[in-house]
Amino acid sequence: MKRFLLWSGLLVLSLLPYRPMFAQSNGQIALVGNDGNIYLYDLATSALTPVTQDAQAGIRDYRFPTWSTDGQLAYFASNFQAENPFRLGVYIRQPNAESVLAYQTLDEVYTYSHWAPADCPLGNCRDLALLYTDIPSSSLKMRLLRSRDQGATFDLIETESGTPFYWDWSSDGTQMFWARFNQSLQLYDVASARITQEWDESQGSQRSVDWSPVDNRLLTTLEHFGSASDLVILDGDERTYLARGVEGLMSYAWNATADYVAFTDNDLGGLYVIDSSPSEKATFIDERVLAFFWSPNGEHLAYITFGVDDKDTNARKVAYQVAPVMTWHIYHVLEDRRERLANFLPSSDMLYLLPYFDQFAHSHSLWSADSRYLVYGETSPNGDAIVSLLDTHDAGRAPQKLLDGSFGVFTWE
Repeated sequence: MKRFLLWSGLLVLSLLPYRPMFAQSNGQIALVGNDGNIYLYDLATSALTPVTQDAQAGIRDYRFPTWSTDGQLAYFASNFQAENPFRLGVYIRQPNAESVLAYQTLDEVYTYSHWAPADCPLGNCRDLALLYTDIPSSSLKMRLLRSRDQGATFDLIETESGTPFYWDWSSDGTQMFWARFNQSLQLYDVASARITQEWDESQGSQRSVDWSPVDNRLLTTLEHFGSASDLVILDGDERTYLARGVEGLMSYAWNATADYVAFTDNDLGGLYVIDSSPSEKATFIDERVLAFFWSPNGEHLAYITFGVDDKDTNARKVAYQVAPVMTWHIYHVLEDRRERLANFLPSSDMLYLLPYFDQFAHSHSLWSADSRYLVYGETSPNGDAIVSLLDTHDAGRAPQKLLDGSFGVFTWE
């Protein structure tokens, strides 16, 4: 990715063409620009504000911003300048404050991060779970970076290693549901810093696991036989089977109210939605589904398929293709209705996210908090990466360019 340094405020503003405010929406989007810097875009005012201005191609850059539910912004840097070099730097920005370099090291590489959805057990603190590659051992490890007293101090809490290593937080931020080594399923207690429960069965063919957003039910797969898996809700000693003997890699997610579960079968297979009770059979939504994302109100499911439809009014004529053409769709659960929205070529950062979308959906919101807009990185017809905004309430409206950049993520509120 070619990046360049912007020093002038005039040049920064020129990245964004004038457009009216977006109706019925507020909140901010953290953006990664093609110059390697982080920006904030205010949806209500269309104001663009640089968070960093010192990126240099191949020397210093910033990536994968992620919001906490209390408005803290974490983003990650590498710096190969002679003064203070590091491969991994973690910056934390409090609302309306300057960013602080909370952690830096030469011996680690960023892989993934996920804020706890509530304060840590001590109170007045928030935990950022950071998955990193330890260079000396070449292993994946996870630590908690604890932001205390509105970012005045930071603590490091080492946990465990695991390759692969996936997790989800409990809604109160006191526990984590771990899936490690493609085999073990465990509960981790943050206050005691220990594993408190481990299941006898092996996990099925999956990546991420999912803790219910409203209670202590856990969603996972268990090994069925061979390459087949059972999709199961674990509720204490009780188990509810949503699907049995499903072939291939599965992805799944609760909606915001935990009334429904969406899942895909056989890796790039079919997409289904089922009542979490379940009172009915799963509803088939579409095929060749690469990724899906529940809206914050739990009523809409955005999903991405491979390929395009010639009848799609938003189809783009692409002169420079660096990735497979993909298509955004929306499934309206309460109406049992599907809509095709727009075709796109993913940016490099989107190509990093999409294979692990079920993990990133926990930590990085592509939806606006009012369940109207989607933000994503794509490649323009001339081959440049841009960040686009898609209005799901107006399927006929073309996506709106926000910035020359590779990635964007909404605040949770």
